[in-house]
Amino acid sequence: MAIYDVDVLAAYLVNKIRDAHFSKALDYTKAKIGGDFSRKYDIKATVVCLLDNNMSLAQSAKALYIHRNTLLFRLEKLKEATGLEPCHNINHALLCKILFGS
Repeated sequence: MAIYDVDVLAAYLVNKIRDAHFSKALDYTKAKIGGDFSRKYDIKATVVCLLDNNMSLAQSAKALYIHRNTLLFRLEKLKEATGLEPCHNINHALLCKILFGS
């Protein structure tokens, strides 16, 4: 079994969640994407599916049974609310992995 840099980074980030400052920032971000916003745009299912499909927009849209433009619209809403762009930044993708527990 090989250990890769991404595995080490993910383990580090998961352990960092216990840090009070990081936890507060994480809670703030969760609050911004929770409630009505998340239900309206189905953000959790969208991001989890995107992560499960290796950030492939076409495969994710197909798996969610939505049009690719609908997926792009949802990701734009996520960006507007949180500044996160998981398709364009690996750090944002890792943070989404932590936020949504995929």
